[in-house]
Amino acid sequence: VWSLIEEDLLEAVNKLPAARNQENIYRVTKAAAAAYLGYAYLYQQEYAKAEGILSRIYAGEFGNYSLLPIEEYSNNFDGYNENNQESIWELQFSKTTNWSTVNVFTAEFLSWEEANASNWIFNQFTKEEDNAGNIDSRYYVSMISPEEDFETPYGNYWSNSGRNLILKHTTHPWAGSLDWENNYPLMRYADVLLMLAEATNETSGPEAAREYINHVRARANKADIPTGLNNEQFREALMHERAVELSFESRRWYDLVRWHEAGWLNMKEVLTQNGAQGAANFTEKHMYFPIPEREYNTNPKLDRNLQW
Repeated sequence: VWSLIEEDLLEAVNKLPAARNQENIYRVTKAAAAAYLGYAYLYQQEYAKAEGILSRIYAGEFGNYSLLPIEEYSNNFDGYNENNQESIWELQFSKTTNWSTVNVFTAEFLSWEEANASNWIFNQFTKEEDNAGNIDSRYYVSMISPEEDFETPYGNYWSNSGRNLILKHTTHPWAGSLDWENNYPLMRYADVLLMLAEATNETSGPEAAREYINHVRARANKADIPTGLNNEQFREALMHERAVELSFESRRWYDLVRWHEAGWLNMKEVLTQNGAQGAANFTEKHMYFPIPEREYNTNPKLDRNLQW
């Protein structure tokens, strides 16, 4: 399966254009294929290959990408300035009606509160101050907690339930107009930089990898990663940075799976320590998706006893 994935992505890198015109802005490019190829290599611990393809994105071979300034960090998620210079690929949404509706993420995360942020990720945001002595500014784009004041034009915003609320991907309810067509970022340049830092640490060591993670930290006005770290210490810094930079972007679970398979951590221990629901029942099989019931109904030759 991995060989087929690599073959498809390599062909895509070779054949796709480096850029799209405005009419086709939503279509994939060389950089998108290269980024996912790098991600596939990381999953298999093929770090030299990952570093090779991701460094080509960094060098600008597949187009010019850069991080938005911190003042515009929220533009990656809130529907303002979509398909920007940090976006390598995003899922496109658009208004198709002329009647008012609600942003599904705003409803899910803020209004209905059906999905909540963990105390663990809040602690990740607050464990390290920026260069001005303030909480990580990405927090104010990513989540809301009763533990940290969150001021809006309408006063302090907090959850009646006292839970941590997810803010990333939502359109602020205090915005001037009701928007519901926010695009969903699938791959950002920040993710590429952190993947490149991870791969380089494994191939060439922390000192060679520092510049990539420091790009991401500098955007958040955070100090550079210290010099003199060993390989394991850099991994810890990298894990933290991916957690706060990519929070609520569907990366964390898959990062944990591949780091577990690489022997960097124990999945069950991490889930238990962080208070994840069902952690006590976690076994190795839960790192894989079960076969859907529909597949059993379609193919009676599938042996249900081989589930997981």
